[in-house]
Amino acid sequence: MSRWDAGSRVFLLCGCIFVTVGVIFLCACALMLTQIDTLALDRQNDARFLPVIFGALGGLMAAIGGALLVWLRRKRKRTKRLLERGEYVIAKITGFPVDYQVTINGRPTYRVECSYQDPVTGILHVFESKRLLIDPAYCVTAETVRVYVNREAGYQDYYVDVDPILPRVERH
Repeated sequence: MSRWDAGSRVFLLCGCIFVTVGVIFLCACALMLTQIDTLALDRQNDARFLPVIFGALGGLMAAIGGALLVWLRRKRKRTKRLLERGEYVIAKITGFPVDYQVTINGRPTYRVECSYQDPVTGILHVFESKRLLIDPAYCVTAETVRVYVNREAGYQDYYVDVDPILPRVERH
């Protein structure tokens, strides 16, 4: 779990930006409320809506950013809990699909797709890894990968541990 998912970095950046801008807007709202008499220089009530507008926008932006950060934290805690629990299955790598849902600088991300057939039930479970910035088809030579699972949740809660099978990449 040492490498960040490409999508998680986007959520982290957006969450931090939204929270920061929201707090700035809320501070501007508070400043306007303390100086409301000097704000309405033309003696009309139009300027009295500015703190309301800044407060509403600031609260909305801070709430969106906070929700993104809370979601990201829960995702990281879930992955950490699965790794600490240590219950895993060995899944066979079946492919490396290109994921066009998230593109970074116009380049698509990639995933490692793997499958595991439960010997008790006979059900074939297909798992996808986190988003990767490099094409793993050229650098992964392993045929299997560990998938940390929560069997009580019906394999819905899982983490594909691709870090051990990927090389360390440095861009120059």
